[in-house]
Amino acid sequence: SRIGNDSEFIMEYSVLNTTDAQDLTVKSGDTISAKIVVDKGSLSIKIQKDGEEPIYESDGISSSNEFDVEIDESGTYTVEVTGKKAKGSVSFIVVTKQ
Repeated sequence: SRIGNDSEFIMEYSVLNTTDAQDLTVKSGDTISAKIVVDKGSLSIKIQKDGEEPIYESDGISSSNEFDVEIDESGTYTVEVTGKKAKGSVSFIVVTKQ
């Protein structure tokens, strides 16, 4: 299953052997809150703004993890998830600065 809009990207999968991406609209000072669950296989994750250098990149993720990515510059950020025989879920949610 997959939910995606400009403030969240959530997927659950029993087998992910492809790449999926979602654009998130983020303002300076906001945070992208990530929750990764890997039950099997591995994931690669990349977060980048408009073709610039990625602000977060990790390959071969094979264990569950939670982390926050602070946003310095407002804009549209693409979250890209690639699975290799992966089972589990990912969640990326924009948390607005209070």
